[in-house]
Amino acid sequence: MKYFYLPILFVLMLGTGKLQAASPLEKFSVKGILKDASTNEGIPYATITVKNSKAKVIKRFAGDVNGSFKVVLDSIGKYSLTFQSVGFQSVTKAWEVSAKSPKSDMGVLQLKPATENLGEVSVVATRPLVRTEVDKIVYSIEADPESPTNTAMDMLRKVPLVTVDGEENIQVKGSSSFKILLNGKNSTMLSQ
Repeated sequence: MKYFYLPILFVLMLGTGKLQAASPLEKFSVKGILKDASTNEGIPYATITVKNSKAKVIKRFAGDVNGSFKVVLDSIGKYSLTFQSVGFQSVTKAWEVSAKSPKSDMGVLQLKPATENLGEVSVVATRPLVRTEVDKIVYSIEADPESPTNTAMDMLRKVPLVTVDGEENIQVKGSSSFKILLNGKNSTMLSQ
């Protein structure tokens, strides 16, 4: 019975050997390392685009965390490799892969940091609708875009912790004893 498994094992070993021989890793490859020109550190996860001689993109991939890259090509020919990363100027290198040197090394490629001067910059911020402070919660009606069209009762229904029932009875945190301040001050108009 144990001799029955030997031919099967032999056939499986032959099959995997053929698969390994046909692997694209044994064909043509180009490798290199991308580094920052100013700090000489590797550029992690840079995008590498490989184009053939007809300027058609045939591969696009990311380098590793150290800036190293390796691309496997199916055939010999002239290629262009474009290296891009956020914050760096992109670089394009022409490269020829031949049968004499199926595995080639581009060495260390330096990418220069990209600097751009901005024109006018405008910082726009919107006032928050609800602001919490140490001793109070502030609801800004000025920041609410519906304030010109809604009534005071409609606006109170939007305030956190405030409930207004159908008979327009107002409660704050479930209690009907509360004080309303107008611009941070007591108001005789709202005292009742």
